[in-house]
Formats: sequence, C-alpha cells, structure tokens
Amino acid sequence: AIPATFGGALRVNALNALAAAAAGWALGLPVGTIREALAGFAAGFDATPGRFNLLDVEGRRVAIDYAHNVAAMEAVGDFVRRLAPPRSVAMLAIPGDRSDEDSLALGRLAGRLFDAVVIREAANTRGRPRGESADLQRRGVLDAALVRCLKQARGRPAGVPLEELQQAARAACQRLFVPQPAEVLRRLAQ
Repeated sequence: AIPATFGGALRVNALNALAAAAAGWALGLPVGTIREALAGFAAGFDATPGRFNLLDVEGRRVAIDYAHNVAAMEAVGDFVRRLAPPRSVAMLAIPGDRSDEDSLALGRLAGRLFDAVVIREAANTRGRPRGESADLQRRGVLDAALVRCLKQARGRPAGVPLEELQQAARAACQRLFVPQPAEVLRRLAQ
C-alpha cells in the first residue's frame, strides 16, 4: 500500500507513484527498494506540508492542499468526490500574481466542484490592490452558481420570461454564495 494515495482515492499521487516506480525501474533499482520507497510515500505535514494533508477535526475530514492552478484544483475535487462527504466546503485563496483568467477559472471550477466556497485573500496580494484577486475568484464562483441555478430551473413554469428567471437565479445565487460577515460567524458557530 502507498499511504499518500489514501487507499487509491488520491489518483494524482497514484500516478506520481507509478512515475517514480517506473523511473526507479529504468535506473535499475531492485524491486524491493522501489516497494519500500513507495510504502514510505506519505502525505502529511511533516513530509509534504500543504500538499494533500488530511486531518480529522471534530468529526470532520479536512483536506489541505495548495491548489493554485486548475489542474491542482481538479485533483483536489476528484479526491474530495472519492471521499464521498455528505457536503463539501472549499476555502479558496490563490496568489494575486495569477492572471485574471486564471483567478476566474479557479473560482468557476471551485463553484462547480464544491457545495460551498469561502474565499480568503492572502495578506500579501503580490502587487494587486486589496480585494481584487478575491473579487475575481468570487465572480468565478458566482458564474458557476448561476449555471447551476439555471440548470435546475430548466423546468420553469410556462409564461415566465427567461430573462426574469435569470435575474431571479442571479439574486438567489448572490445570497447563497456571498454571505455577510455576521452570517459567516453564525454559521461557524453552529
């Protein structure tokens, strides 16, 4: 067994392990050495801080990963889906030196992958005005929420104009995904 794959749920680490095993084999390492190395491949704060660290906190599983690009976020989403939680919440924070397109794309992806998204901005905005990076991510999440709301509303009652439905969906999604600070505190306290 390879601990860093979490029983196969973390496919990206299974692929990394296969690549490492192939490289070891190509270098002529004994199979026993490769097996031993893979058995010691673990994802934890001591070995890989911020890279697929999994914790149990008050009965909840918390996955921590520095997913700062679309491919990494897709891997996190796949991992969380395979863990099959009843509800998934992501805390999204990406460096301010990413392009506007990347910030929006990560927000959209997080909005599709997780049931709820909390956006946090790092203290070091890497040259962006405070709030700009977080706003781009928020817009991406809202785009994904709007798509989800519109898909759910396809069976709208006859006679309701699509534009009216879109406005109602946007308003509902704004309330759903952008809580006021007091609401966040209340939810955290529950």
